[in-house]
Amino acid sequence: MLHPLLALLLIALLALRPTSLAGTPPPAAWEPDSVADAFASPSAALMWPGAARSYFVDSGGNLGNGVWRVDVSAAAEGVPASSPRRIAYEDRWMPVAHWTKHAGGVRWEFEAVALPVPQSPIAEWSRDVIDGRMPSLQEDQDEDVPLVVSVCAIAHNDGARAARATLGVTFAPLCTVGALTGAESSRLPACGWWSDGADSAIGWSDAPAQGRRVRRELHLRPGESASVRFIVATQPLSGATLAEWARVPHETRARMARDWWTLELSRGMRLRLADPEVEDAVRAARVVLLSGREQRERYELAVGEPSSRRGANTTGIGKIARLQKIVGEPGNESFEWEDRGFSSSVLARWLFTREVQRIYPAALGLAMTSNADGTATKFDARVGIGSNAAAHIAD
Repeated sequence: MLHPLLALLLIALLALRPTSLAGTPPPAAWEPDSVADAFASPSAALMWPGAARSYFVDSGGNLGNGVWRVDVSAAAEGVPASSPRRIAYEDRWMPVAHWTKHAGGVRWEFEAVALPVPQSPIAEWSRDVIDGRMPSLQEDQDEDVPLVVSVCAIAHNDGARAARATLGVTFAPLCTVGALTGAESSRLPACGWWSDGADSAIGWSDAPAQGRRVRRELHLRPGESASVRFIVATQPLSGATLAEWARVPHETRARMARDWWTLELSRGMRLRLADPEVEDAVRAARVVLLSGREQRERYELAVGEPSSRRGANTTGIGKIARLQKIVGEPGNESFEWEDRGFSSSVLARWLFTREVQRIYPAALGLAMTSNADGTATKFDARVGIGSNAAAHIAD
């Protein structure tokens, strides 16, 4: 028979074990339109730490990843649904996005969540966190970590008569083609929606596909509901990979994301402020900070920062400051700078103006750094602070 003290010790040790993947429950039924929004136009980001590209949900409930759009058109009896009034995260911080559209007596509810492809190093890192292991990213990781977004659209017939509801999802190129440079091609990939035997695809749906569009028609009796699911990736994936990812139900994918984010945000700093709204705001900020970085080789960089592929002359070495102090012992601070990743990038115009202003400010009115017609000049190039190009401008 166990000694009472030993039994208490075993209970305490079990309590200290990492939280298992028992399943973070979804929030109770709630209406996204009831959530206060600080933005002039509703929007949301579907993102994951370490991924080089994410999806953005715009004010119309359409998706975009910086290279192509995913236009989502919902309707009832041929009448297009209204744009969502709000696009909200669960508890205002959990990056599982919800929005609602209305078309006559039909209410369309959307839920979207992003996760990394299971075979990617980022997914391995995420599983390490869930299993309580120290996460580590591989140095030979691919430059782009594929991200997959699962969207579930549920049509509810709240009217007094039967209704025909339709949902169409179409891949389309971005309108702002001129803003894309370098490796970010404005062309849509040759592949589209997955079908049996497809070598690669950027989307999957349980609705039938016609070219770059999938469409599902639902016939709903009063009070009846039906769902449509579609999946989009941030880059082409093998047909087998996308089909395998789609075999897991949307509800399970959403639960996996909730589990990971709940556990990840429970590590490190913990706040008890007796103010749930402020605590949720801090969680939301941490979600953005964690997701606002990507993995390039062995470095973690802020999304959008230059990488080694841009060339040595325009890339600067970043630095971080480390401060070490033994708590309770005065006068033992240790402060040092270490090289880490890459420095922030700025416009060459800013560097040039700063140096001229420092030496002879009156010359700024004579030095033209912009074209009258608005076309770009060499001063619009981005260079890393501390790079060879920045030193050349300063000289």
